[in-house]
Amino acid sequence: MSALDARGITVRYGGVVAVDDVDIVVREGEVLGVIGPNGAGKSSLVDAITGLTRCTGTVELDGVDVTRARVHQRALAGLSRTWQTVELFADLTVEENLRIVRTRHVEHDVDGEIERALELLGIADTRHLLPAELSLGGRKLVGVARALVAGPRVICMDEPAAGLDSRESAALGRSLRSIADGGTGILLIDHDMDMVLGTCDELHVLDFGRTVATGAPQDVRRDPAVLRAYLGETHEPEAVAHHG
Repeated sequence: MSALDARGITVRYGGVVAVDDVDIVVREGEVLGVIGPNGAGKSSLVDAITGLTRCTGTVELDGVDVTRARVHQRALAGLSRTWQTVELFADLTVEENLRIVRTRHVEHDVDGEIERALELLGIADTRHLLPAELSLGGRKLVGVARALVAGPRVICMDEPAAGLDSRESAALGRSLRSIADGGTGILLIDHDMDMVLGTCDELHVLDFGRTVATGAPQDVRRDPAVLRAYLGETHEPEAVAHHG
């Protein structure tokens, strides 16, 4: 079942086409990776899907057209997002940062969702700490937990592994896999190809705003168009896994 179905997404900034007629489908319980070199249009695509950037095309959540919905309306409909820079309330504890999330459910067990998110992401022992007491990786996980507490159908994640070391990135990948296994769809943008290849069910590759490849990670990493997009020429497939 498709949780998110975005069709013909096109984003223009003046005369520049940042995203050119892109289709994205995220299924229930799937991690869909959107990859590509810098400037490929990945963040603009997420901005369009979440309502932050004007675009043409259509966006549906669980079959409901939200193309004209504002950002907060899409969030209440079940579309959450994390950011490259984690913005947490510095004077609130981890648990308090999660508690202020506005959910889309009228009858919602907030305490239960907070507990589930903390346990799922392995950060239950940080619930009473302030953001300044956490590592960057810890703060990133709190950002993911905050998106999860809202009870989303789909979470869009823009470079959640940026700034993390290999251990933290691997732990994040396992957490994202657990979230998806619980039924939530994830649209993941990241340059950590080890994490992306090990976590995603499917990859969607952009270059200069256009789709150049889609498919299973093991197939996409060997696609000549993907190798050209990342490296400018054909290299061994392993080169993509270690690029970016």
